[in-house]
Amino acid sequence: MTKSLETSGAPVATNQALQVLGLWSTVCWIGRGAPLQVDMTEQLSKQVTAKTSWTLSTEQMGRLDDFVPIRRSDTTLAACLTASIAC
Repeated sequence: MTKSLETSGAPVATNQALQVLGLWSTVCWIGRGAPLQVDMTEQLSKQVTAKTSWTLSTEQMGRLDDFVPIRRSDTTLAACLTASIAC
């Protein structure tokens, strides 16, 4: 398998997302759960790329909108998240 996506945050599933990968693969964990504990010696020979994505609540997105600089002055972060426009 070249890519795996894990969304539950369960400790067993986070490790299984790595175990199914082959050489030069990518794993992505979305959200958060228990701390991830991995034996890196198994992964080093696979050349795995690990990516994460942070899932925000509505309140957190609102706070982020107050602090994130937007390149286009007529576009808010909320509009970027809810519309199909390029920001």
